[in-house]
Amino acid sequence: RALRAIVAAGRYPAVGVGASASSQRLSENGLLPIGQIPGIERDNTIYEPRFDARWELDLFGRTRQAVVAADARMEAAEELQRGVQLTVAAETARAYFTLRGAQHELAARRAALAAARESARLVRIRFDAGEDSEAAVVAADAELATLESTLPGLEAKVRVAALSIGVL
Repeated sequence: RALRAIVAAGRYPAVGVGASASSQRLSENGLLPIGQIPGIERDNTIYEPRFDARWELDLFGRTRQAVVAADARMEAAEELQRGVQLTVAAETARAYFTLRGAQHELAARRAALAAARESARLVRIRFDAGEDSEAAVVAADAELATLESTLPGLEAKVRVAALSIGVL
């Protein structure tokens, strides 16, 4: 928008104001004895105010076309901004659904793990009572170990999804 305003300013007259001051001291050792000439001071201060005005007519439409181009660049930048906002919103929603899905999967896996622990406990009781084989105990323990090994990956998935929401 600022660049467009700069380009559009070319349609209007440009005005400049300035001032300067200089001080000089004339030498007494020159060809003319400055100190002896009446009406001429040895020390002089010169003040110069300036005023500039210019205006370039846009006969061939250069400024008008530059404004149109600047408008197009501004609109493109605004659309790019909207695209970025949409992308961030979509990524946030995706991360949220990933988080919620991972939380539900983790809860289900923990419930399955609790059931597998109870099952392994019951198989061990049946084995101790002589009603089940050692193979059933080994199978129950293997199933329990398999379920336990999946928990760290799911917990990490939950943490990553929560952190990505925080970043977004």
